[in-house]
Order: sequence, then C-alpha cells, then structure tokens
Amino acid sequence: MIHLGIDIGTTSLAVAAIGAEPPQVIAVRSVPHNAGSQKAVVEGLECRLDLNILQARLVEMVGDLLPQLGNPAIGSIGITGQMHGFALLDASGRAVAPAWTWQDTTVLGMTFSGM
Repeated sequence: MIHLGIDIGTTSLAVAAIGAEPPQVIAVRSVPHNAGSQKAVVEGLECRLDLNILQARLVEMVGDLLPQLGNPAIGSIGITGQMHGFALLDASGRAVAPAWTWQDTTVLGMTFSGM
C-alpha cells in the first residue's frame, strides 16, 4: 500500500508516492500543467486556471505513475493547493468557470455596497 501526496501549484502539478511500511518516498513527479492564463486588463492582472485541463493532467500523471509502481493499493491521498483563490463548481462538482488564483488582482478595485 502507498500514500499519495498531490500539490496543485500555480504552474505545475507534483505527486509524491510514499511507501507505508516503512514510510519512505518511492517516487516523485512534477510537470507543468499548462492550465493557467494571465492577461493584463483594465482592472489589473487576470490570473485563472482551467480546472478541466488541470483535472485531465492530474489524472494522466497519476495514471502514468501507478503502473510504474506495480499498481499498488492507495491507502490515502493528501492534496495541497494555492491559498486565496476560488473555484466555482456545480452541484456535481464540475467546474463552471476557470478558477481565480491568488495572483489575480482584478478584485482589488471592487467595492460592495448594501452590506
């Protein structure tokens, strides 16, 4: 049995496979995910992630790694990601829009009234 650690970064994905007995790093993979976009707009810098591309790249990456390790059972999966961003999902968990990353500055000029 192994445990997977997954990091979803601003520009890359990383996966670490950890053996359970004794705990040890078995494999580490990191690849650019090419899901991000940045563009300057009047409001600032728009930084978004296409979650469909991100999901497909992660599934491909883990799908390539597991057979190389003999298709072991997975005991747990830990996921880390960026803070201060958000993703909009529908009731079934599918992305309805690109995720906004912590680098996006377009909201800095927004004001909220009536609160």
